[in-house]
Amino acid sequence: MAKNFAPVVELYDWVMMQKSKIAVSAALKAVLAKDAESFEFFKRDGRTINMNAFLSKLIVNYSETFRTRRSALIERLKAELFAALDIGDERAEEIARGFVSRAMRLHFKDGGDKLCESVSVKPTDETRGIFRLIADNELKGSTFSEYFRGMFESYAQMPQDEREKLIFADGYKAIVAAIENGKKIFVTTKRNSEKPIVLSPYAVVSSKEEMHCYLLATVKGKCRPFRLSRIASVFEIDEPASFSDGQKNMFARMTAYAPQYIYSDDEKEAVIELTDEGIKLFKALFVHRPLPTSVDGGVYRFNCSYMQLKQYFSSFGKEAYVRKPKELRDIMARFHREADAMYKERGMTKK
Repeated sequence: MAKNFAPVVELYDWVMMQKSKIAVSAALKAVLAKDAESFEFFKRDGRTINMNAFLSKLIVNYSETFRTRRSALIERLKAELFAALDIGDERAEEIARGFVSRAMRLHFKDGGDKLCESVSVKPTDETRGIFRLIADNELKGSTFSEYFRGMFESYAQMPQDEREKLIFADGYKAIVAAIENGKKIFVTTKRNSEKPIVLSPYAVVSSKEEMHCYLLATVKGKCRPFRLSRIASVFEIDEPASFSDGQKNMFARMTAYAPQYIYSDDEKEAVIELTDEGIKLFKALFVHRPLPTSVDGGVYRFNCSYMQLKQYFSSFGKEAYVRKPKELRDIMARFHREADAMYKERGMTKK
């Protein structure tokens, strides 16, 4: 018996090392690819998406929650079927599992129930134990493809900012714990992983579009935002974090308008006049749209970051005019002059 057992174990280990190809809908694949890019899971070239690294992180951080939710739903359905129909416990579980697998696809139907795309995930040192657990306890007649498709679809139905918290759960939990403890933290970022920054963490908030989460913190007394997905590591240190009333007011302003931008203490109220076409553009362009404090016809007043106003209204051209402050008007005028000069210069050289 012992001679025959070893090859079986070796075969099982080999299977656990192989890449799993998971059939998915086009809609689900688009969400996964978008998140992998948005959360910056790239290979060493900094451009190519590392889908296996992204899916591995998803599996590590979501597998237990998904398993618990899925098992609870199956048990509830099984009990209902067993009570309502004259079938055995095993048949009730089989029907319940099949129903759950089909139901999880409803949100991501593509031309009916067409699974026309695929993603692949290969076990890593971090995920191999999870693959074994799923194979030994969760599949029960289904396949890795079916199980992981259900997991990925469950993940994809969350808002993007909640998905970001899940993918970067270690950093998020460490930040929240430090805030609750009133402590400072050492942080490294993906762009500067060799140089830790000492922060006083204030809050983690979402952008208005629910696209990303931002840590609001003070750095050397300045209020700054840090995107959660760009924080590489977090370590709590035994130093108290404290905030002045002015800093708290600034954080409240950032939270109310747009947390992803840098704000300055000396920024004044901005008044921007829009043409009829500018008003149409303002209503149509939702992403990063600044929140006005008041609107009077085509006159819009803002109390948000100059950086946000420049970024948003630069594309409006002559349809937006900054009445005040002069600093912002000069910034916008310089932007358009430089763009005009560049087009004139290149236009002349290409004739």
